[in-house]
Amino acid sequence: MNKIILSESQFYFLVEQVGIDDFTVKIAETYPDSVYSLDFVVDFIRNSGCQKISISRLKYGAQGISLVNGVVINEEAFTFSFSTFLYILFHEVAHQYQYKKYGIDKMYDCYIGDIPVEETANWMLQIEKIADEFAARKIREMQQKFGDRYKLEEPKPVYKNVPVQHFIQLINLFKSEIKKQGYKNKEEISEILFNYVKNS
Repeated sequence: MNKIILSESQFYFLVEQVGIDDFTVKIAETYPDSVYSLDFVVDFIRNSGCQKISISRLKYGAQGISLVNGVVINEEAFTFSFSTFLYILFHEVAHQYQYKKYGIDKMYDCYIGDIPVEETANWMLQIEKIADEFAARKIREMQQKFGDRYKLEEPKPVYKNVPVQHFIQLINLFKSEIKKQGYKNKEEISEILFNYVKNS
């Protein structure tokens, strides 16, 4: 019998994707005109390999967080315009594509690896800028495809003028928190990061 060997990205496509249907219902209820483009949005989420997507209350101004086991969107994001909401969603899901591209270990080495903090911070800032560009591109693509239904505005990039020092502080903070709480696997690291920004 031949063994079937799956790559990491192929494995994620086989994992049950949780919460996507409920999430799209919430989008449709909040933005009624979104029904014209929901298939486009859902395909983008599913194709990223995102295992689950959920809504929660987040603090520190975070509108979303992308973790190894899925995406969390701040419930406050649903109070913004449809364009801004999509930008937040596309940005966080873009990180799921980055997990597939760079691998989970590369992403989590930012917090548990021996890479110098300055080097990690510069890399993380670049990752965020790429996710911003990716989100903007998807907004433009949607506008071209569904422009007869509604006008989407491309929000300003979030990370364009963020100094690298912001990421140095963030990485040091998370490194300290992870070390203090301890972990056995990357899922537990995700839990630590999520609990830090969750507004309980």
